[in-house]
This record gives sequence, structure tokens and C-alpha cells, in this order.
Amino acid sequence: MAKVEKLSTTPRNQELYEKFTYFIKSATVLLKKRHGDSLPITESIVPEKLKEGGWITKLKEEFEFSGTIYDDAESISKLKEAKNLADLLLHDEMTSRWVGAPRDLNGSPLGKKETYLYIVQNHLSKPLNRYLKETEAYKFNKNICANIYQEFENFLYSDAETFTIIAPLGGFRSDSGGLRLDENLLIRKITLEEHQRLFKDSGGTFPLFEPGVMGMTHVIATYYTRKISDAHNVFPSMDLFKKVITALRIFKKGGIGFTRIYDKPDHWMSPFGFGSAARHEHLRYLGGNYELNNSEIPNFLNFWKDFASLDQKKYRFLDIATERFYLSQERIRQPEDKLIDIMIGLEALYLRDNKELSYKLSTRAAFMLEKNPGKRKKIFALVKKAYGIRSDIVHGSKLKKEISVDGTKMNIYQLADESEEVLRSSIHLFINLSKEKSEKQINKILEEAIFASTS
Repeated sequence: MAKVEKLSTTPRNQELYEKFTYFIKSATVLLKKRHGDSLPITESIVPEKLKEGGWITKLKEEFEFSGTIYDDAESISKLKEAKNLADLLLHDEMTSRWVGAPRDLNGSPLGKKETYLYIVQNHLSKPLNRYLKETEAYKFNKNICANIYQEFENFLYSDAETFTIIAPLGGFRSDSGGLRLDENLLIRKITLEEHQRLFKDSGGTFPLFEPGVMGMTHVIATYYTRKISDAHNVFPSMDLFKKVITALRIFKKGGIGFTRIYDKPDHWMSPFGFGSAARHEHLRYLGGNYELNNSEIPNFLNFWKDFASLDQKKYRFLDIATERFYLSQERIRQPEDKLIDIMIGLEALYLRDNKELSYKLSTRAAFMLEKNPGKRKKIFALVKKAYGIRSDIVHGSKLKKEISVDGTKMNIYQLADESEEVLRSSIHLFINLSKEKSEKQINKILEEAIFASTS
């Protein structure tokens, strides 16, 4: 057997390097015998953005050897070089941490033959596929093999792997390339690879299954490190993404949401691929637009800082109000349920007992939010009417198609939207109060609002 060329950078494990190189050589020889010069080409429809705006779809052809390797995995696993490399991976102190002890679905150890097949399918197919895509031929190239090995070794000798986790934003528009919310959380522009994956998951043809998928320009992105000692692949909670969406919705009105979360390993050797985390609950995007222009970004970042640092246990009423606001935004097509959520949110902020609920709620909201007498009167009438309609809904009363609020005619959709603005302004107000006031001091301010209305 020919002597293996040494790397320009000395490998940490010379034996592993040599056995990896022998494996790549023998596997390419086997594939050459089986397939000759016939290389597998895959075709897919991908979106391409036009310089003048808009999108077109194109047929993309590329070499993809994963299917070929999978079909020939059993034959590859019988190669002496594959067995030698598999044995080393299983027993070496560093590499065995990632490979583990292969077992069947019942938890029993695999037999020797099955173990070799498992190692090829789960740990050697990726570097082999990557090597073949680089060479675009069933032949050996020592430089490409050495480069692939270096990445292969770096992964196996690492103590953790990192993932990029994104939620593509529907409806969001911004001139900014990115908004850093904290060290490990940002809103940034979507990459071409991410857009193509989203397009593929949406059906890959027009019309698209997901609304506005081709118009999506930004994603919420965070990063996660999975340590080798982690028994399970646990990603950050859905609550992180939910908090960002809720903050954006409270900051200003607009249609924004996401339909799924994607997790993508940063290294190609990871056993986890670029996938949609369908296991997560989603925040529905039901259309509309949300534009955050450059002049608004500093104000939003300040609001996010206050919102993200809010002590929800200490200010439980704010926690309830923001949760109900979030729920109300998920019920755009059910205005009755939306109004109920909004009124529960307002009650959590303004009420502290069960006496004279409608009057106290309407009066406190009006006097806390406005100084102008005319605007106070409008808020008082709106909240009082909304509270009455809310009571009618929960008690099963039939609603009128036309609702009168201080002489203004509106339907249930309009009443819910007007009430939403009152809750949005109220949450802003109470977040600002919580920065300097205790709950006891805030309660005193609420009591004083009642006395001020009668003076």
C-alpha cells in the first residue's frame, strides 16, 4: 500500500489520518467500479432574486453523492479500510465520544456487521460525500482529502458543536441589515441558503403554501452550543422567539409573525442536518406588513431592553397583560376572542379588586393614558363599551352588527382594533412605571387616578 502523504499541519492523530485516507481511496475505487464515470446529478427548483426586484425560479443542477453512498453503504462497510477506520473511531478516546456505542431500536448492542454499516451510514458518509462533491469524480486527490480530514478531525476532537437557529419573519420590513438585541440574539437579513430552504419547504412552486414567503427579508437568529456530554439535543425554548415577536407587536401595530423555526448545525459533520423544528409551537403570520424604519430602531432597542429585563414575577400584572396581548394577535380572525384577551389584559393592569369593575377600568385607563379631556372621554367610552361587549360575549348574548361608542358606529372588528391600541399604550405606560415604581406605588397611582376623575 502506498505511503500516505503527511499534512502541512500535523494531525493530532496520525493513525486516524492514515486510516481516513486509505478509506477515501478504497471507497472511491469501489464507487468507480460500480458506476464508472456516471456521476449523480440532482435537479431542484430554486428561487433567484432579480436586481430590479422580484423573484424568478430556476432549475438548479448539482452533484449529490449522498444517495449513491447510501445505496452502496453495505458494500462500502465491507471494505477492509472502512472496518479499520470504524474500529479506530469506536475505540479511540477522543473520537468514541461522538461515535458512541451503536445500538438497535431496543437498546441492544449491534453485531459487528451491523456496527460497520452504522458507522458508514452515520459517520463516514458525510466526509465521503463532501470529498466527492469537491473532486466531482471517483478519483483520489490527496490535497482535497487532507483538507476534508482536517475538518473531520477538528469536529471529532471538539467538545461541543454549535447551531444557528432562525425564525423567518413574515411581514417584516427594515432598511437595517440587522438589530442586535443581545450578545446571542439578533434580527438580521435572511441568507440565500435560508431563503431557498424556506422556498423548498413551502412546496417549491408558485403559488406558495406559506403566505409571503418570497417577500421575507429578515430572520430572528440565535446560536446554541450542544456539549458532547448532553444526553439529548435540547434547543433554546420557543419562548425566546415568542418574546421578540411580542415585543415587536407591542412596540407598534403591524402584521408580523413566523411559521416555523429552523436549526442548522455550523459543521457539516454534525449528525443533525438543516431542518425545520416543527416540534415547536408557531406564531402564525396571517398577513399584513410591519415596517421598522431606521429612525424607529433606537426607540425599539430601548423598548426591548426594558421589555426583556422586566421582572415578570415581581410585576405579575404586566406578565398577564403581555401574554394576553400576544394571544390577541393570534386571533385576528376571531374578533370576539381577541376582544376577550385584550380586556383581560387591561383588567390585569388597571384592576386590583372586584368592585365597580367597568367604571374603575374605564376611568383609570382614560386618566392614566391621556391628559386631554376630549381624548380621555373617548378612551373612557371605548373601554366601557368594550368591557360591556366582553361581558355579553362570555355570557352568550347575541352581538349587534353595529356598535355605538360615544356616537361613533363600528363593528366588532373595529372595536377590537381600537381596544388593542389602548392595551398597547397601557403596556408601554406600565413598563415605564415598573422601571422606577414598586407594585405598591403603582397601585397607589391607580387609586389616585380614581380620585382625580371626581375632582
